[in-house]
Amino acid sequence: GADSYPLWTDEGWSVWTAGGDWLAITANDRHPPLYFGLLALWRDVGGDSRLALRFLSIAFGLIAVAAVYRIGADMRGQRAGIFAALGMAALPMAVYYSQEVRHYGLLTLWTALSWLLLLRLLAHPNRWRWLAYALSVCGLVYTLYFGVFVLIAQGAALMLSRRRLWALSAWLAAGILYLPWLMIILTQQASFLAFGIGANPGTLRLPEHLWEVASLLFGRLALIGAAAWGAGMRDLARRPARWGALIAGVGLPVGLIALGWLTPLLAPRVLVMFVPMLMVVVGAGLRKAPVWLAAIWIGLLLVAPGPVIQPRLPIDGAASILAAGYQPGDAVILETGWDDNAAAYEIRRLIGADAAIVRMLAYLPQRPDALPPTIPPASEIVAPFQRVWVVHWLTAPHVRSYLDSGADGWTRISAVEASALPYGADFGALSIYIGLYMRET
Repeated sequence: GADSYPLWTDEGWSVWTAGGDWLAITANDRHPPLYFGLLALWRDVGGDSRLALRFLSIAFGLIAVAAVYRIGADMRGQRAGIFAALGMAALPMAVYYSQEVRHYGLLTLWTALSWLLLLRLLAHPNRWRWLAYALSVCGLVYTLYFGVFVLIAQGAALMLSRRRLWALSAWLAAGILYLPWLMIILTQQASFLAFGIGANPGTLRLPEHLWEVASLLFGRLALIGAAAWGAGMRDLARRPARWGALIAGVGLPVGLIALGWLTPLLAPRVLVMFVPMLMVVVGAGLRKAPVWLAAIWIGLLLVAPGPVIQPRLPIDGAASILAAGYQPGDAVILETGWDDNAAAYEIRRLIGADAAIVRMLAYLPQRPDALPPTIPPASEIVAPFQRVWVVHWLTAPHVRSYLDSGADGWTRISAVEASALPYGADFGALSIYIGLYMRET
C-alpha cells in the first residue's frame, strides 16, 4: 500500500529539498544531508511516483531485516535470528518507517548494520570489518543527529571488550570523514541546532503514554512481546560475550524511555531506532518458546491494526477535485501553510510537473534569527494569470479573500470543499477549500 496514501508535511519537505539545493538547505536546517542527497539521486533513476519515492526507504527496511536476522543468528542461533527478523518485518512501526519519505528508515538501517559490524569486529577483527564499521558509523551520523544515542550505547559495549581499540580507531576514521559536515555544524548550525530540535518535542509523555510506547515497540499484543524481551534479556545476560547485544536491545531503550520521563523526547520517530536490537533480544527470548506462541505474536503484528504512526492531511482528495477541472495554463495558489510542499507534490502528480504552482508560505529555516517572509500583495501574485485555482486550508486566506472580493475583475467560477478529516479535526479546520477564479478580459 505504499502508493495508496498521500505524502504528509515532512515528506513533502523531503521531496522539495531533494529537488533543490539539498546541501545548502540542510546546512541551514537541523538535519544532516545524507538521506536527502540519496533521495535526489534516486529520483533521477526511479522517478517521482509515491511508490518510487518510498521505495528507497523500502529497500533500507529490507536490508535492515536481513541485518537483524544475522545479528540474532550470530548471537543465539538460526531460530533466534528468524524470530528477530520476523518481528522486525511485521512490527507496524518498523513497517511504517520503511515506507516513509524521510530519513528514519535509513537511520534504522545504519543502527542495525553498525551493531552487526561492531559485534563481528569485536569477535573476529580484520581490516575489512574495521572499514565497514567505520563507514556505518559515518553513515549513522550523516543521517540523523539522534544517531549519537546509538554510539553512546556502542561506547558502553566497547568498555566490555578487550578489542575496543579496533572499534575506537574506526570511530576516529568516521570522525575524519565527518569533518566537512562538522565544520558546517560549527560555523552555520551551532547557534540554532538546539533550537531547531527543541522546536519539535516528542509527542509521547510518560507515564500517561507508557502503554502506547509499549504497543509501538512490541505491537498490539505487547505483553507477549515484552515477555519474550524479558526472557531474551535473561538469556543474553548469562554470557559476557553477549552483553553488547543486551546494552543495545535493553540498555538503550530503557535509558531513553527513562529520560522521556523527565523531558518531552519520545516520539515514534525516536523509538524506531530501538527496534533492530530490541527484536534481537525478543528473538533470543522466543528461541525456546513454543512455535505457536511466536506464531500468535507475529500473526497479530501482521493482522491487528497498529496505531496511527503519522496523521496526515488528505490533500489527495483536494488534488483530484482540482485536476478534474484543470486546464493547461491555469495557476494554482496554495494557502495550505506547512502542508504546501505535500500539497504541491500531490497536485503536480495529477496535472503535470510543469504546472504553475505558487506556494504562499516561503521556506523558513528552523533557527531563532529567521525572519518571517514578506508576502507580496495578492493582486501582484495573480496578475500574470487569467484562471487561478486556490487551495486553502487552516491558514489566513490572503489570496482567497482578495479574489472573493471581486477586485480587478476576478470572478469565482466554482468552489468545492474536500474533507480534511480526521486530521483536520485536531485543528478545527474540517475541510479543504478548492476554488476556481477567472478574470474578465
